[in-house]
Amino acid sequence: MDGPGDGDEAAEAPPPLTRKGLLAQVQARVGPSGRADARAGAEAALAIVAEALAGGRDLQLPPLGRVRVVRRKDTPRALVLTLRLVRPRRAGAGGEAEADAGGALADPGEPV
Repeated sequence: MDGPGDGDEAAEAPPPLTRKGLLAQVQARVGPSGRADARAGAEAALAIVAEALAGGRDLQLPPLGRVRVVRRKDTPRALVLTLRLVRPRRAGAGGEAEADAGGALADPGEPV
């Protein structure tokens, strides 16, 4: 039976997304005209997310999802955070798409 905890996941897992890789992907999406702005924006966003998590704040960042600090441990070398990430399902991926909290412009049945 295929599922979480089968043991083969570590061998097949893609490499982690690093800061350098993230910046390269952001710059590729923005294009050559906005590379400097994309780098500054991505670095600022990462710093804000890190500060919010270190302060114990939950995050609601579509399309990433909701991130909650489950456990926090201060060690001499680092602040260790255990996080819970809840991502909405996409339509066609085994379920209906979940409504984004606050993302709808109108209620269902409301005239446009």
